[in-house]
Amino acid sequence: MKKDTLNMTFTLIFALFTFTMAGWAQTATQPSAGDGSSDNPYQIANLENLYWIAEDISRWNKHYIQVDDIDASETSTWFDGEGWLPIGYAIFDEEEDGVPFEGTYNGNEYIIDGLYINRPEEDFQGLFGYTYEASIYNLGVTNVDITGKDCTGGIVGMHYCFSSIINSYCTGNVTGNSITGILIGLNQTESTVENCYSEGNVTADINVGGLIGTNTNSLISKSYSKGSVNGINAGGLIGVNTQGEVENCYSRSNVNGGEIIGGLIGYDTESTVNNSYSAGIVTSGGVLVGGLIGMGTGTIVNNSYWDKDISGQTSSAGGAGRTTEEMNYPHGDNTYIDWDFDEVWISDVDHDVNDGYPYLHGISDPVSAEDDLSAMTNHINVSNYPNPFTKYTTIEFTITRQSKVRLDIFNITGKRVKTLYDQKATPGKYSFSWDGKDNSGAELPAGIYLYRLDIQYETATRKMMMLK
Repeated sequence: MKKDTLNMTFTLIFALFTFTMAGWAQTATQPSAGDGSSDNPYQIANLENLYWIAEDISRWNKHYIQVDDIDASETSTWFDGEGWLPIGYAIFDEEEDGVPFEGTYNGNEYIIDGLYINRPEEDFQGLFGYTYEASIYNLGVTNVDITGKDCTGGIVGMHYCFSSIINSYCTGNVTGNSITGILIGLNQTESTVENCYSEGNVTADINVGGLIGTNTNSLISKSYSKGSVNGINAGGLIGVNTQGEVENCYSRSNVNGGEIIGGLIGYDTESTVNNSYSAGIVTSGGVLVGGLIGMGTGTIVNNSYWDKDISGQTSSAGGAGRTTEEMNYPHGDNTYIDWDFDEVWISDVDHDVNDGYPYLHGISDPVSAEDDLSAMTNHINVSNYPNPFTKYTTIEFTITRQSKVRLDIFNITGKRVKTLYDQKATPGKYSFSWDGKDNSGAELPAGIYLYRLDIQYETATRKMMMLK
């Protein structure tokens, strides 16, 4: 079935369903301000505005900014007790992948409180069910009570393909069958989670993490989790980490389950873990239990630690065990080696913020009000020419304030093949030429490529075609 036909069919079914259930409390109200563009996002002021996004798939590629706290507790009565209807859905059959949320949502430092979902037989449950090349930031989702099947999370069920969640957090209880986390169920394919945290309880049969259930080929940085994690392939921060990057993160979650559990990561394969730690109780009735990582294959761990006293574990598939005294301030000389205590980490000198363990700069300091969606997207102006191209193409972009900037090129499978720029940049216009070669200098085959520009808290991705 073609996407347009599927969209119309789903919209019709949804309209009939909504009409049939008109006696229930959910009401969709169009926002009173904004037009959904990047320069003038829809302003989400209440639950009725938020549900207005969810009820129509034609609104899932627009731009939104929240302008007030939202009480979502009444969702517990919606749809005969099934609760909130996620924004974005996935199918993944031979003809159709579903309809994801492809827009941006700026929480603007406000919260959505009391979101409820009870669909234990349905996948992709969360505030957002399925995102693709989406950006969510400055959002707090608090006191959730969410039950789903596979790919279940408080903010996103499946966070897919160059999507990002920045400066956001989720608290509450999340339950699933597999691939379940308090913040995200599945984080996949060059997606980014930065300056985020979770606090609460998460339970699933398998692949369960305090922050993220499964992380695949994606980056998690400057984030943490607190609470309890229960299941197999369970980790305080991430349940399963495959070809992922974890840097400057920590978990103080208590982890309990069967086989393959760890204080930070349950099962890790072909990934890197840098400058991270765990300090929670780790208990299991099974095998492959580690203070930091339960089981690792091809894992590279640098300057990362677990608390042997708290965890009760003396071994790990990576990292170094330390005593509580060594991990608390004043830190032992053998702990937190080469960590950045100027811009990334803060020492808990008085033991009154994180019980003496280091905590992260800026994780509770979202982007300021003047850096709202329109200001951010204003400086993401990127294009390439010629397109299609044969021997080379030129990629140009303009930024309006000093920012950390990265420009990468990916093949159609999502593998990074070339990094053209990765450093801080001052305001101005930038131009880079690409000759169709990868980082090693090898010529790449003809085909479709993606180039992604990351500027501070926003991401822009474009397609280009190389001919031979």
